[in-house]
Amino acid sequence: MRDRRRTQDRPARPRSTPGRGRTGTRRTLVGALCAVALVVALGRTTDAAVAATTTVSVTASDMTYTNSREPRTALGYKDFAFATRSENSTYVRFATPAAPDARATIESATLVLQARTSSSKDRALLVRTVGASWREATLTHDTRPRATGRPVNTPARVAASTTVRVPVDPAAVHPGGTTAFALSFDRPDPRVSFWSDSRRRARLEVKYRLTGTSATPTQATSAHPTSTSRPAPTATPKATPTPTRTPTSAPTSSPTAAPAPAPTTAPVTGARSDLPYVPATGGAKKVWAHYFPPYPISLDNRPADEDYYTRNYLDPAGEGSKFADVGGLLRDRPLPRSPLSGDWALHDMTAEVEQARSAGIDGFTVNVLGITGANWDRTLDLVEAAERTGGFTVVPNIDTNASGVEAGPTRLAAAIAPLLRSSAAERLPDGRVVLSSFKAEGKSVEWWSELFRTLEQEHGVRVAFTAVLLDSSSANMEAFAPISWALSNWGARNPGKARAAADYAARAHALGVRWMAPVAVQDVRPTQGIYDEAANTETLEATWRNAVDDGADLVQLITWNDYSESTSFAPSAAHGWTFLDVSGYYQSEFKSGAVPTVTQDALYVTHRVHAVDSRVTQQSDLATVRSDANATEPRDTVEVLSFLTAPADVTVTVGGRQQTVRVGAGVSRTTVPLATGEVSAVARRNGATIAHVSSPFTVVSRPEVQDLQYYGVASLRNP
Repeated sequence: MRDRRRTQDRPARPRSTPGRGRTGTRRTLVGALCAVALVVALGRTTDAAVAATTTVSVTASDMTYTNSREPRTALGYKDFAFATRSENSTYVRFATPAAPDARATIESATLVLQARTSSSKDRALLVRTVGASWREATLTHDTRPRATGRPVNTPARVAASTTVRVPVDPAAVHPGGTTAFALSFDRPDPRVSFWSDSRRRARLEVKYRLTGTSATPTQATSAHPTSTSRPAPTATPKATPTPTRTPTSAPTSSPTAAPAPAPTTAPVTGARSDLPYVPATGGAKKVWAHYFPPYPISLDNRPADEDYYTRNYLDPAGEGSKFADVGGLLRDRPLPRSPLSGDWALHDMTAEVEQARSAGIDGFTVNVLGITGANWDRTLDLVEAAERTGGFTVVPNIDTNASGVEAGPTRLAAAIAPLLRSSAAERLPDGRVVLSSFKAEGKSVEWWSELFRTLEQEHGVRVAFTAVLLDSSSANMEAFAPISWALSNWGARNPGKARAAADYAARAHALGVRWMAPVAVQDVRPTQGIYDEAANTETLEATWRNAVDDGADLVQLITWNDYSESTSFAPSAAHGWTFLDVSGYYQSEFKSGAVPTVTQDALYVTHRVHAVDSRVTQQSDLATVRSDANATEPRDTVEVLSFLTAPADVTVTVGGRQQTVRVGAGVSRTTVPLATGEVSAVARRNGATIAHVSSPFTVVSRPEVQDLQYYGVASLRNP
């Protein structure tokens, strides 16, 4: 796309021959006595030089974790500690005893942890040293000591309900002083947690070698024998306690519009291990996702716990506190990563293209906000990434609310022409190139016509225009149909409005053009003070049903990554791949015309992290629900979307309270009331667990900031 330079970047025992006769026997006996004497003498000589070992075990004096979503809240009162890549860090602090002898040296050091939960089989637990001037009772995300330098361990695996032993660099231990570590889990989706109560908190085992002393048996001592004299109890999974109450409103379990497929007990050939169905690929019907350049994977290539997203966009005090009254600009971010070398921005764009492709998306409609500056550079990078990857298109989407249109048709045409000539452009069989828009009615039909003429006459590009309208009135559709290849609108963001929407596909077809249906998952805008009640995944299903049932020709997912409006489908810190996975089920029906068969059992859980009317402690201006006609009223629910090959019992646990529902084969939705505490779900068939998922997002009663987005977690993404 652009001409640029880059930096690519036991040994075998010897045989003895016994002597023969009396002489040989005597010689053998004498020789043996001499050997014994020699061994005794040597033993006395080396006994003083042999190095003995002793192990000292100390229990953590402080153990807690921090949460970037509650930056000013101390979480030391909890009996567990989370570790993730960026959002949560576990902190452990030890009053390390002095060495047992002045001549002792540390031979090895091991951090011993009692794992509570884990959502990954990867070796990704990292331990770094941190300053020790903190206490669990007062440590917060804002006051946390920053981990510096490389990890002091080899990445370790954490399995739920096990004792995890992590060897650490002996140089990280400070005998006679204080030793402190920060723990993170270097994977984008998963997180782990450890018990931090007095019986099961972390221990540090330090093995010393004592040189120049008499050899003694290796022994272990403990600085806190009462806390380590008995084995840590095995954690009981949260999803299986005895029920304590019935939810305040009866849960519902109703199949979606798709008929239940025939049961199967194993994944079919070709099925992906992370999806409960075989996704449809190819086909004439395209699915594009709206890309918003301001929010790429990384803004500064720094570690996630200190990058621009963390310091400024997610922190209410970020960017000079200009968003403090609304609790900060964002509530979510792209899945974080470690710093990269070389052209990291292009690498990130390539990663996003590959993420979308793996989800069956055909291309991005990239929002053209301007034709200079950082957002324009990201647009160029995106096109180049698509060119290099292949099999993925980029459709420029001219935003009439942004500065790009101020350049006028001539300059704008000159800027976007190279994008339209790119090998990544969306080309029709007749040679035209697809160009799209946001709020097409923001400019007149004449203005758009001049842009198209300039592109053809001066740049040799013939355009097939997709007019995306904010106001899809009959008048606007009729006005733009003559210059358009397809029409579309920005669509609904709550299930009530989506289900009441007109059949826009029929209207477009009557005007002789195609219809690009909008599909969305939710919409929460802290800076604008409004939100829609998405009702867990009901908005996603309702908008896809419109696309499928109305016979739409194309679909635009709105959006891939606009985190300022919480509309993102992209893999993120708050919902991982959940929305893409669920969307892909309906997307496969749209592309293939057939309902996908459920090939393996899976559960998807969505919920908020606080109730809608929770009292917020650190935010003055709160968002209110959008009161459009037919809009869905706010609700506080946990939803389990079950993909089952055969009927099963699904148990939902919210805040320690359980409800079990019998669910049929196929795709079914179960909802229970939201409550403070942890959220999990388990599916059992004939008494055996077939799917289980625990949400890493705790529901709180008094959040620091208002966060009305739905979080998501998937069982197949959390093995």
